[in-house]
Amino acid sequence: MTRDLNIDFLEEYKAVDGFIRDAYRAAEGVSEYIRIMETDFVVGQAYCSSWGEEYRMLKRMRWIRNKLAHDVSIDEEICEEDDYIWLESFHNRLLNTCDPLSVIRIHREKEQEQRKQADKQEVPEPYRQAEATAYNYRSAEPSAPDHSVFISNNYRNSEKRKPTQPGKSEKEKSGCFGIILSSVIIISVILIIITVVGIIIGN
Repeated sequence: MTRDLNIDFLEEYKAVDGFIRDAYRAAEGVSEYIRIMETDFVVGQAYCSSWGEEYRMLKRMRWIRNKLAHDVSIDEEICEEDDYIWLESFHNRLLNTCDPLSVIRIHREKEQEQRKQADKQEVPEPYRQAEATAYNYRSAEPSAPDHSVFISNNYRNSEKRKPTQPGKSEKEKSGCFGIILSSVIIISVILIIITVVGIIIGN
């Protein structure tokens, strides 16, 4: 009975080891699986509740196999019935992708998909406009604004706001007219005075 159990265990271990080597393209099977678990131990414990127990049992399976292969007789009572049952169950989990490493791989794929979906969601309008403006700036030289229109409009607006004032020529005309009018008045007064004086002398 012990001999048969040990032989069955070694056959099952060989199948598990070969499956892992092929799946992970590694030179070793169970040992490679254990190394990966050690690398992702913290993440594995977060995603897989049985991570620590699976790790411990895999190391035990490897220890039993090495003992039977190198250190003890095939008739040695080293493998228990529960060991074989667990190893067979682990093999089934590998085939059904519900083993510890498959669990964290599936979780990571889901997270990546969620991030992709989040990136595809429409960003708020101000950010979208800013992004579009930045893209247009990078992709093509922006056209220069029509400064002549801007200056012309400002000039017209300033003219509208400017109070109406007589020009320089109008001032000059007003000054000349005042001088002429004054001269005429003075001449008229002189003529009147001369006339009055003449009348007085004549009398």
